[in-house]
Order: sequence, then C-alpha cells, then structure tokens
Amino acid sequence: EMMQSMGMARGVVAGVGESSRGSAGNSLHVHQLARSVVDFLRDETHHGQHYGRGGGRRRKSHLDENGGIMTLPDLYCLYNRARGGTNLISPDDLLDAATVMAK
Repeated sequence: EMMQSMGMARGVVAGVGESSRGSAGNSLHVHQLARSVVDFLRDETHHGQHYGRGGGRRRKSHLDENGGIMTLPDLYCLYNRARGGTNLISPDDLLDAATVMAK
C-alpha cells in the first residue's frame, strides 16, 4: 500500500505486467499510460542535473537531459527502472502509448 502511494505520488499508473493489446479495456489503459509517461518525461523532481540562470537550482526533466528526444528502447528502460522493478510495462504497451501521444 505504501509502495503504491509512493508510485502515485511520482505519477506512476498501476502497471499490467503484460501487454493488454487487443483487449476491450485497452483504450483507457493506453491513455492513462500515455499521460503517465508524459508526466514522467516532464518530471523535474527526479535526481537529475541542475541548471538555471543566476544560480537557479531548477532540475532538468528526463526529456531535457536527453536533448528533447529519446528512443523508445531508452524510454522503456528508464521508465521501467523508475518503477522500481514492480508493475513494469511491456514494450507493446509503451508503443501503444507513444502512438496515442503522437495524435
């Protein structure tokens, strides 16, 4: 329960463990996952590099740290690593979410 609340605080949607591709409830899951991935990419609270003008202490988001673009395999690894080894997403789920993000 504590781990779930910590995940929710980090913007992590509960995972399915394996791809739900082709299931009737897939649309909601894919849209929630897409939102979670976007929030993860924009998150500036992780332990990344600091930058800012005038001595500012603003953190770079995951996307900023990677020059504004990431490959899906890199995103897949980074996102699942951030989930702490539980409720991992499948490559197919990430592909479906990326397709939704592109629309």
